[in-house]
Amino acid sequence: MRSLSRLIVVLIFAPLAACGSFTAGVEAPDLASDAARLESQVRIGETTRPQVHALLGEPLFANESWGVELYRQQQSDVATEWMVVLMVPVPGWTEVRDYRLYPLLVYESSGVVAGLAAGRYAEHHRGDGAFKSPEGTSAEVLGFTLAVDACDEPACLWLVAPADRSVSMLRAPPAAGACVINIAKPENGLEIALDGQGLMSSSVSTYGASDALPAEPWFARITVSSGTHTVRATPTGPALAIGGELVQTIDCRGDQLFVVRVLPEFRQPTSFFSRAQLTGEIQVLHSPDAVPADARLILFHGDRSLAPNH
Repeated sequence: MRSLSRLIVVLIFAPLAACGSFTAGVEAPDLASDAARLESQVRIGETTRPQVHALLGEPLFANESWGVELYRQQQSDVATEWMVVLMVPVPGWTEVRDYRLYPLLVYESSGVVAGLAAGRYAEHHRGDGAFKSPEGTSAEVLGFTLAVDACDEPACLWLVAPADRSVSMLRAPPAAGACVINIAKPENGLEIALDGQGLMSSSVSTYGASDALPAEPWFARITVSSGTHTVRATPTGPALAIGGELVQTIDCRGDQLFVVRVLPEFRQPTSFFSRAQLTGEIQVLHSPDAVPADARLILFHGDRSLAPNH
């Protein structure tokens, strides 16, 4: 009778055990606490640039003429989801969570910190990494904005200058014999290249989330030598799903300023076997007044500096 009771208990609880699960791994970093800790270590009006370097190391981006620095601090953890089958733990999937803290500091002309904040980025990978769930939180410091898109790095970072300092720079004439091409930030789903070199990409993930990004327009100011230059816009989506490109040449004869905008249209596929197509136009204007009064200059994007000297 006692053996029969044991058998009944096993039969009752075995299905429950098969449905059980637990997660084993490292506790996720608290980025909000890390940001608050940083703000307590850096004193506004007192901490100097060398002291910040000693605390944070090498900046990801630094420009003394604009008085701004951007840093990256990276953390990761790995957690495995286990399923309990007949009281035996069986690994279900592994989740890798990558975290970034992006401290943004603005300095006074004397070299002491005038303001700081930190943008945040988190990305979750499950299984073989095919499934990603990115999240972004932006930061604002004395008019400088670090916009953190929810997208695949490195294209998710945009550092833009205040509008009151940007417009005069964007409208300024080029150096003698050179030309300036002001290129507007692309719409989502586009990558822009200048003379065959990738310049800007905007491909926000539909699976992630981010806070509200600051209002556009944003422009990258690029100085080029005399000659013919090519602006090319291509889709950022999978090549099997979308095709097409937009191309425009610009003839620089020296001492000219151009304002370029990509105006895309995406045509839906006409059949199951066809692809969506990028159409539209690349607009080129020749007047400094084509730069809007609320335009903002892009200082840094993705993994490269776009900041002009001033």
